[in-house]
Amino acid sequence: SDTNGSIRVPASLCGVFGLKPTFGRLSRAGTFPFVADLDHIGPFARDLGDLAAVYDFLQGVDPRDPACAGRKDELVSDLIDRRLPPLRAGVLQGWFQEGATEQALAAVDHVASAFGDAGSAVFEGAAAARSAAFCLTGMAGASLHGEKL
Repeated sequence: SDTNGSIRVPASLCGVFGLKPTFGRLSRAGTFPFVADLDHIGPFARDLGDLAAVYDFLQGVDPRDPACAGRKDELVSDLIDRRLPPLRAGVLQGWFQEGATEQALAAVDHVASAFGDAGSAVFEGAAAARSAAFCLTGMAGASLHGEKL
């Protein structure tokens, strides 16, 4: 499950694909959540085709998970080879670059250059938002698991 990056970060560091779907898209029934209001279930896979196939398979309304969205399946496997308009990307400055290594910054610049004029922006409240996220997940996790601790 992914609350604060537990799918996306390991996938990016291990060279595999990871998907954090929209909240409630995949059932959490049978899992042990860290924060019930924020956890997203999502798969890892070695390639995009496998990731799409697993995502398609896992979809469906599940009455055992009250947060599971009551929406019909939105299958994606057949869309992988579809031609899409060119992607645009931007590079967040400020907090997102503070403390980053030169190697990490160079990697971001390299990827951004693949998009041409990626542009940049500053999210002024990033540090406060990240602090709030940790406070909220800590509080919600303690509320859910406090008695067991």
